[in-house]
Amino acid sequence: IWINDNYYQQVKLPAFMLAFISMFIFCFYLSKTKFHFTFEIYIKLSFLSVIVTPFILPGMHERYLYLGDVMAILYLLVVKKNAYLTFGIIIVSFYSYLCCSRLQSILPLWPAFYLYLSIIVLSIYDLWKSLTIKSTQISQVSSHTTI
Repeated sequence: IWINDNYYQQVKLPAFMLAFISMFIFCFYLSKTKFHFTFEIYIKLSFLSVIVTPFILPGMHERYLYLGDVMAILYLLVVKKNAYLTFGIIIVSFYSYLCCSRLQSILPLWPAFYLYLSIIVLSIYDLWKSLTIKSTQISQVSSHTTI
């Protein structure tokens, strides 16, 4: 969807580097910032990482979201809210399998792309909101505690 297959060889290495650098910066930021990680936040972070990686890596397609499908179910079972993220990823995955079947000439890929992109944006927002709320609660509790 992003780049025509005619340019795949030219953009393969820069795209891998972009994916690696963006994930490295994100992980470095999370490790150096004072966030309080709970099991729910780890699930949200895992869900986000397994759906973002196939999205930005070259040569990947939405049909490689099988781990994203598994994490989406786990996300729904643990978080128990934002079910639209779970069902959205499953729809993207199913639609992409349909596009790779006999329906390839009929179904365009752009609906899956935009749904996928919106799920990533909403997942980032959900994770960020959870991280800031937990960090604020922890700092409030520690500021009220006297020893």
